[in-house]
Amino acid sequence: MQKSWSHLAAVSVIITAGINIITVLPFMVGATGDHLGFSKLSLGWFAAADTTGVMISGLSVYQLGKRWSLRGLVMTGLFVQMLLHLVSLLWLTPAPLIVTRLAAGWFGGLAYTAALSYFAKLERPELGFTSYIIWYSIISGILLMIYPHLLAGNYFWGYGILVAFTAGALGLAHRLFPPGEGPAFRKDRQILQGNKIGWVLVAFLFFQCANSSIFSFSERLGKASGLSSGFMGFSIGFSILIGLIAGFLVLYLARWMTYARQIVFGLSTMLVAIVLLYLRPDEAWFYFGGITLLEFGFSITLPNLFSLLARRDPSGSKVALGTITNWLGQGLGPALAALYIQHRDFTQIVIPGSIFLIFSMLSMLVNSLSSKRTI
Repeated sequence: MQKSWSHLAAVSVIITAGINIITVLPFMVGATGDHLGFSKLSLGWFAAADTTGVMISGLSVYQLGKRWSLRGLVMTGLFVQMLLHLVSLLWLTPAPLIVTRLAAGWFGGLAYTAALSYFAKLERPELGFTSYIIWYSIISGILLMIYPHLLAGNYFWGYGILVAFTAGALGLAHRLFPPGEGPAFRKDRQILQGNKIGWVLVAFLFFQCANSSIFSFSERLGKASGLSSGFMGFSIGFSILIGLIAGFLVLYLARWMTYARQIVFGLSTMLVAIVLLYLRPDEAWFYFGGITLLEFGFSITLPNLFSLLARRDPSGSKVALGTITNWLGQGLGPALAALYIQHRDFTQIVIPGSIFLIFSMLSMLVNSLSSKRTI
């Protein structure tokens, strides 16, 4: 099955809407800390709540997709997520807000995982996953550039924009996915098809732990280093827009590099980024270069990890499993990093990130050694 670029773009917007708060998480974490006065530990759990909800939804979609249609999963998830964005404005203390964000992540994750698994049905799944990276980069890059200014005026703008975005995606989903379709996934008995899939999932876990542990606190890292909000907004927004270049590069590299080799290239780029952030986080251009390279490597690695899984099961169920370890890493990364820096400065956030990244690279090495053939 092959689709036009406009069709892939529409699906990509829906996928991004399912995780829309995560696209602006650094500034929502900062605004929550400034407006509500949460502690570092509470901010860590706030940062982890949506991502943990999305992670749990991956397992739910894996099961529900054998009975529910793609349309049902996507539209239910987006509608309830939109309502929970509004409910989040009511809470001023950590516990109810974190619980609400956990639920919002779960429902948004239904839409995210179901729409993302749709790409596995394509003849060339990397086209779909790369389209997602490109549109995610455009949308989140723009949001990250404007969010510091919106939140400086009013904390409530943060959730208001997310409500509008989700409503627009809901309208797209209504037109894109026709009613009356059968279950999203085929039924299978074997969840993990050999060591190769298992090690790819482990690499996914540590890869997202590394990225999210640094990215979620990138605004706090810059602030602790004395950088201005405007420069941080520009740096983080520009780094996401670099995903555009990375997306087109993935399509070019796919002609002569395997998925696994592109993953190693992306992880290596992220390691260079962490070194820059560790050396001189107080230097503006070291911060800019480190954040930019981190997201460049991320945008190379992510579509190739999903493409590895899609090749094993074109129905998309293994991609749904991939979202579990993907978002488990996004949830665990900030939470574990928050524990590490609880009595340290935010500039030390790169230490747990580097450890996670090394484990991801080792997992891909074990995957390569245990594989009898190359994907």
